[in-house]
Amino acid sequence: MVAAILVLLGLALTLVMLNRLTAALVVVPLGLALLLLIGGRTSLQDAFALLLVVLGLGILGGIELIYLRDFLDGGDWSRMNTVFKFGMPAWLLLGLASSVMLPRVWRAASRWAMLWRLPAAAVLVAGLFFLPFGITARVADRFPNARPGFGTLDGTAYMTVGQYEWPDEKHTILLSYDDQAVHWLLDHVNGTPVVAEAPDGDYSVDGTLVGYDYYRAGGLRVASLTGLPTFVGQHQDEQRPGDQVAERTALGQEFFETTEVGRTRELIATLHVDYIYVGALEKLLFAPASLAKFSGMAQSGQLDIVYENPGVTIYKVNR
Repeated sequence: MVAAILVLLGLALTLVMLNRLTAALVVVPLGLALLLLIGGRTSLQDAFALLLVVLGLGILGGIELIYLRDFLDGGDWSRMNTVFKFGMPAWLLLGLASSVMLPRVWRAASRWAMLWRLPAAAVLVAGLFFLPFGITARVADRFPNARPGFGTLDGTAYMTVGQYEWPDEKHTILLSYDDQAVHWLLDHVNGTPVVAEAPDGDYSVDGTLVGYDYYRAGGLRVASLTGLPTFVGQHQDEQRPGDQVAERTALGQEFFETTEVGRTRELIATLHVDYIYVGALEKLLFAPASLAKFSGMAQSGQLDIVYENPGVTIYKVNR
């Protein structure tokens, strides 16, 4: 055991010299947990807890040494997806292990109880402060004015009162109209028809190039909240051939941008469009002349207006 500890300390020192500090911090407890696990002297319950520790610490140490190369490679965020997507389950595993091991260690360390119980208790109490203060601050940041009703299980309740400014303070997006339109789709549309909404990508708003996406602009809100398919999803260029995704995104943008009814009909057939959603974001991203073609097509019977409120119009394609 002494030799193993010396090896682990040497490995930790090596990682420090390589500026891999997080990996250096976890290597000793990881090694000790692994030795206890393979030693075969623990109960089944303790072995399972140790396995969770080994997996959690192994992931945390591993992502400090290895990352999956993606489109962010070469920039400041090169490791972001690896750290984010592997780090979350790592902390979940360690949290589960801690809930099992902490009471046992608490009882077993009676000789040195006061030496470590007080700091441990202080850390636990400090963590509990997040419940009253952290959640309150988070809600205040997201909903500085009106807030949804308290106690609901409806994940879209925030939309009844929510609003945000995008891409700047000159443009306010009221979510209540989208909320009403989304609930209409949920109540009246069956199957998996394609709903056309503005695809994510680069656009020009008031002469300024802006990035329209799911996170900052609230893009793809119809597909996200209804489960109905649309032109192309967020992050598809990370999961599918980039040229194919770019082509489909360009066709989706052209669908809204073109003023030619004939070309619009071609794109309806190519993209298998069944419904067309024109809300605040579409009105912000595309010129009035481009969107006017839809009302003209409705007047000529090519489209039907199946839903309308002050902020959203939904058209249905007549085949």
